[in-house]
Amino acid sequence: AVASLALSPLDPEKLAYGTDFLVRCSDDGGASWRPAYTARRTDGKSSTIGLETTCVKEIVADPQRRGRFLCAFLDIGAWTTSDNGETFEAKFVNDHHSCFSIAQSPAEPDLVWQLAGSHGRVADASRRVLVSRDGCRSWQPVLKDPPEWMHPKCRDLVCLTDRAPYRLACLTVRGVATSADGGETWSLLSTNALPVAARVSRLKRLGETIYAGTAANDRAGGAIWKSLDRGVTWTKVEGLPASAGGVSDIA
Repeated sequence: AVASLALSPLDPEKLAYGTDFLVRCSDDGGASWRPAYTARRTDGKSSTIGLETTCVKEIVADPQRRGRFLCAFLDIGAWTTSDNGETFEAKFVNDHHSCFSIAQSPAEPDLVWQLAGSHGRVADASRRVLVSRDGCRSWQPVLKDPPEWMHPKCRDLVCLTDRAPYRLACLTVRGVATSADGGETWSLLSTNALPVAARVSRLKRLGETIYAGTAANDRAGGAIWKSLDRGVTWTKVEGLPASAGGVSDIA
């Protein structure tokens, strides 16, 4: 199943999607796809770069740099590509951390947040919110003591505002949580604002609109909701076929 889908706002022909152990990129609007895990050698052959040994959690398209994507991986953290998947560069915090989600400021592309933590270690499974102000070259912790409901499965970090004070959102085991101070403190969004909060499977910002995709269950298929006021109120997007199943990602 597709874990993440990203479309470059600067060049709609550039797309990337990730699954468990696979990232593929397209240069022609999705008509054809190539594996991003192979490097082309000078002798014309190709070789692996090793990323297929872990799972892709999220791919984010840089809003101001053509061909640049930010990728979140289990076990090996955050990586970036500046040439639409031809080469990748590691941006992890240390050798033993996973990146579960990554978010970028639309107005300041060097300002990036990530949800980080150790994968498979119960004692260190809580998510940490980290921030980079230099394009992922260095990271500092923002949220050092996460509340109980951010442990251990929060994901889908989203930047809701273009400028400071930065407002963030993420998905937790108890629904959508928001932060009004760049990730230092968090509060749960009222379930009255998003009636299906407990079933949200994907949270995404596209332009000035926040979208929430929901999972299917035995009573109904997946759905897409949108908010034009940074998550305060939500309306359902009509037209999604009932047979579509749950929403994996929105781009």
